[in-house]
Amino acid sequence: MITEAILKVFMSVSAFFINLLPDFTFELPENVLSGLNKLASNVGFFLPVGGLSIIFTIWLSYNAFRIFCAIIIRLFKTLGKG
Repeated sequence: MITEAILKVFMSVSAFFINLLPDFTFELPENVLSGLNKLASNVGFFLPVGGLSIIFTIWLSYNAFRIFCAIIIRLFKTLGKG
């Protein structure tokens, strides 16, 4: 109960200071997506999709193997066999 009261006071003080901040608007320029499209096409020129898929497959299988080994090691330690 004491912790909850302390948290409520902290949250109300922080909410008060956040409400004092002025409003802001966030707008993206219209040509952002065309810039991202140009960037992706330039990367694709130097590193074709076929190469990316091979790299991604190797990375994914490596991480899956690490996760599988970590789970097996954790199970053996939990069961007391390691």
